[in-house]
Amino acid sequence: MNNEVNSNNIFLALQQQFEQSNRTVKVIEPIADKIASIKEKWNISEDTLFGTILYRFGGVVFDGWVRLLASGERDIVSWNEALCLNDYIIVADDVLGGLFGLDTNEKLVYFAPDTLEWEDMNVTYSQFVRWLVEGDVDKFYETFRWDNWKSEVLELGFSDGINFYPFLWAKAEQERSRKAISLKEIVSLALEMHNQLKHTLVTCDECGSKYYQSASKMANLCPECSSILYGYENCAHEFENGRCIKCFRDGRASSYLKELDKLILD
Repeated sequence: MNNEVNSNNIFLALQQQFEQSNRTVKVIEPIADKIASIKEKWNISEDTLFGTILYRFGGVVFDGWVRLLASGERDIVSWNEALCLNDYIIVADDVLGGLFGLDTNEKLVYFAPDTLEWEDMNVTYSQFVRWLVEGDVDKFYETFRWDNWKSEVLELGFSDGINFYPFLWAKAEQERSRKAISLKEIVSLALEMHNQLKHTLVTCDECGSKYYQSASKMANLCPECSSILYGYENCAHEFENGRCIKCFRDGRASSYLKELDKLILD
């Protein structure tokens, strides 16, 4: 009984927040069998914000741009099963193919469609929903918006997205064209490219070791050299058979770095 009361209170509070938001908020109706599939898949309490959204809403769309997933059309379980991302539960996405996922620490990460990287947002699910309702979402997306974008995206279906060509993650020497296509098509291609880049081998200009391009924050330096020379985050190396299984680096060092190491030790 208490769970039901709490869920009702959260539901009413959310309805009020959506109505009072400066954004155009569209609520999707929940579907009974989708609710059942969520309960079967995950043990999420009904008297939490997450549970209330999953079971009382089919989905929520903010300005036609960000879609909060729940138990309606393109429900959260089916979408996650289609994407097969074992490290995250995708709780929302945007028209560009960006994905918002909950990690194992219940914090939000964002799969950026321009960098094809997972970025920490350092917010909880509740904070994320509040940001969608009243936060500076426009600033987050300011480099991707175009004139009259809102009227264009408000016409999209819940399973549609905006595809750009050249792709957002590719260098554009001309103005990008855009068209509405299936969001699944946009996301699938982006994730495929992410996986390819993750295992693209390049050579470090400093030490000469091969390394995975995606493992370093710098284009021409392995994570070890970029960390030592410029202070970027290093790889937490795990070596097996002479190579790091995370970044593929072989552990060598350039003459300059060897001398630098000696100076530090002296």
